[in-house]
Amino acid sequence: MTKLTNGKASITWNAETKTATVKTNDLTLTVTDGQPYIVANGRYIWCYTKNYIKDGTMMTAVRPLAKSLGASVTWNGSTKSVTVGSATRAIENGSTYYNSDDLYWLSRIISAESKGESLTGKLAVGAVIYNRVKSPDYPNTIYGVIFDRKNGVQFTPVSNGTIYDTPTNESIIAAKICMEGYIMNKDILYFSTVEIMNTCWAGRNRKCVMTIGNHAFFA
Repeated sequence: MTKLTNGKASITWNAETKTATVKTNDLTLTVTDGQPYIVANGRYIWCYTKNYIKDGTMMTAVRPLAKSLGASVTWNGSTKSVTVGSATRAIENGSTYYNSDDLYWLSRIISAESKGESLTGKLAVGAVIYNRVKSPDYPNTIYGVIFDRKNGVQFTPVSNGTIYDTPTNESIIAAKICMEGYIMNKDILYFSTVEIMNTCWAGRNRKCVMTIGNHAFFA
């Protein structure tokens, strides 16, 4: 890491949380053992694989790390090796990158619909919202999708008021990961509880793509 930043990075280790923190003049980066993302200047970047410790060294995915540093990544197929260029400009801060309204509503619908579910389950709910935004059959904004009433209320939290509850921290993280462009499945447009997955409208009319925790997701 210090090589990528021309020796200008300081690295600290928190043994209690198993988190490595890297700081430069324009970047604060944290990598936590067991998490499938890194946090760079308040941005949550999905890694696809979990961070882990090997022989006393924190290991994380190279492309998210390079993104946080503004560094290039080149893959050599013949040697099966990766070359990472020097850091250029650190990633934009999350305080300016994330649209505040989108984050507000996306985190709340994820929390209200999937409180108690895993991070993967929360990301799946976020994927449904984003897939609807991109579909011509639904409104083209996060707020519009959540409060869509074209064919009746689309999401129970809108009708029972839990959409206005304060979101859990993990739901905010899931929303930020989605806003970074990670959509875990680009086909799913509906979900229900597993209990009613065979009798609800989606279960009777749409293909079930997967189940995660207590939710079934349909395309």
